[in-house]
Amino acid sequence: MATKTMGRIPNKASAFAVYMQNTDNLQLSAGIPTTTKKWQNWGWTAAQSAQWTSFGTQSDALYPQYADENHNNTSITDQMNILIKSTKKYDNDVLVGFHLLDKVALGGTINDCETFRVKRNSPLAGVSHQGAATARSVGGIALGTGASAGKPVLVIKKYDVGEHRISVTNPETPTSYALPDGIKFAKVYRYIGTTAPTGINQYMFVGNAKRGSVLSSFADADLSAFAANVSVYAWYIARYESNKGVLGDACGAIHAQIVRS
Repeated sequence: MATKTMGRIPNKASAFAVYMQNTDNLQLSAGIPTTTKKWQNWGWTAAQSAQWTSFGTQSDALYPQYADENHNNTSITDQMNILIKSTKKYDNDVLVGFHLLDKVALGGTINDCETFRVKRNSPLAGVSHQGAATARSVGGIALGTGASAGKPVLVIKKYDVGEHRISVTNPETPTSYALPDGIKFAKVYRYIGTTAPTGINQYMFVGNAKRGSVLSSFADADLSAFAANVSVYAWYIARYESNKGVLGDACGAIHAQIVRS
């Protein structure tokens, strides 16, 4: 059946910046099998994946300047608007568009479609649901691989000066705040730096998700080690803790640039 849209790529700069953070994190995450990437599962080419990352990188560079309360540079506003239009054209232009979001709608999971803001009339029987029925649970923690095997799904919901709001959901019920059966907490951790962490031990606990989200705020002390002209990022992971205190495996990391005041 025909694919329907629900807003798709946002027009508003703040929403666009969050959207590009989340969709680029997702397309570069592990697919099924885990030796592949999500973009491969959807039928994107390597060049299309790289171009999507390029749009996200440009957004990362422009949005902190755009969000600055003292910003009055029309050039930055114009560049942000051009980037949004270019991203939309690359996806859905009748003549030159690659219709990448349509491919997500056809080959993605429920969570993939939620993240890309697409839906379709037919059931979303995405490829990464394969094997979900065979996942086992020990001490309230599902065992296996991939998002459908007991790992929380993280999405950047707010990307603002001095803070990130992180959504934490169960991949099997992505529109609900409810934790899976037997799970007491969804614990969120972060790492702050200019390059990705090299080990899980570098992450610091941020907090337990409440009603499906956690607020990650940045004090001056968190950023004091970095020069003012350096782009600094926060990487996030999460893991479930069962009612018996058993910790599950961490989900794949997502990251977002920190907008400094």
